[in-house]
Amino acid sequence: MPSALVGCVVVGWPDIIYDLTFNRGGDTYTFPVWHIVGRTGTKAARDALSEAVSGVSSVKDGLDGTHDFGSVRVQDATIAEITVGTVPYIGLKFTVEVLS
Repeated sequence: MPSALVGCVVVGWPDIIYDLTFNRGGDTYTFPVWHIVGRTGTKAARDALSEAVSGVSSVKDGLDGTHDFGSVRVQDATIAEITVGTVPYIGLKFTVEVLS
């Protein structure tokens, strides 16, 4: 039975840099964003991860750009593991920068 977490996205707490320029020019927020595809070590997760990796550019295209809340740029994407409770899951971890 698949977990309720399969295929979900988790947004972590940001790192914040205040006042990029003098005179209150703007702030930078850097968020870790995980696209969880399944439990670590399963064939289904490996297959889903392969599909996710092939779609990285579309995720990047969807996030990058100017939005109502600021300018967004995906800095990188890596295959990573995240533990929820005591269960390890595999997915893609994006580093997303937001300039406001």
